[in-house]
Amino acid sequence: MPIRLQGTPIVPVCVVLVFMAVFALPHEVTADEPGWRLIGTEGPPPRHSPGMVYDSARNVVVMFGGITGREREGILYGDTWEWDGVEWKKAADTGPSPRLGHSMVYDSRRQVVVLFGGNDGNFQNDTWEWDGTEWKLAATDGPRPRGRHSMAYDQERGVVVLFGGIPRDLGDTWEWDGVEWRQAAGSGPEGRSRSAMVYDEAAHRIILFGGRSQDGAALGDTWAWDGKEWTRLDESTEFAHSRHGMVYHRKRGTIVAHGVSFNGRNEMIEWDGTKWKRIDTAVLSSRI
Repeated sequence: MPIRLQGTPIVPVCVVLVFMAVFALPHEVTADEPGWRLIGTEGPPPRHSPGMVYDSARNVVVMFGGITGREREGILYGDTWEWDGVEWKKAADTGPSPRLGHSMVYDSRRQVVVLFGGNDGNFQNDTWEWDGTEWKLAATDGPRPRGRHSMAYDQERGVVVLFGGIPRDLGDTWEWDGVEWRQAAGSGPEGRSRSAMVYDEAAHRIILFGGRSQDGAALGDTWAWDGKEWTRLDESTEFAHSRHGMVYHRKRGTIVAHGVSFNGRNEMIEWDGTKWKRIDTAVLSSRI
């Protein structure tokens, strides 16, 4: 894939934070009307497909990498930025190679951000950890090289869970305990990429939703991982999504998803543990 590595930005990007990261911030944002608000216009250069996660110990959103432009012609980034609720600050220029399509989660027990895989011109399977000061290479084995996979942190069991990705729309499940990767399951949801996963604190399990199937179709099924097996919870295709973000809303005890919708609507939906439903952004005025 003939993509260029990061260059000097010409103009700053108008930053609207991804909702799955912003909702986790402890800073209360006030406005006359609840819902989406532009809260920053300066910071990292324009990009898509970075990794982004909330560090709950340091109260910052951490972002790494991504690409600007079309994937075959764009500039890859290998910079690390942090958002403290007020402004962006560049935290590092070194660490993993510039890439896109990687996944990042926050390990609250070990208080590190975990990054796996992605595409820097080739699919990678390296594991990195960010402690707020520097990136450290943690492993170079485990799951096969991939990108566009899903990861979530299981707070109760203290492991990172990884599922799927490309190439070949993988359908394997792996877990990282901070020392090594182990394959946890070879069956479950059909192979896919661009899905989303999050830990459901109320149900004590990982929830996976949506993604893109091997034939390119959008998926709307919902699955749960309890550390031993996958269980299908919902088979509806009404809310089929891909490349979306998800977050657990602690106050409401629900999971909120937002992003690309293949039914023609840019909608926000909510999982109550049984089913998905459309929601008005106004109901999200209460913070997590």
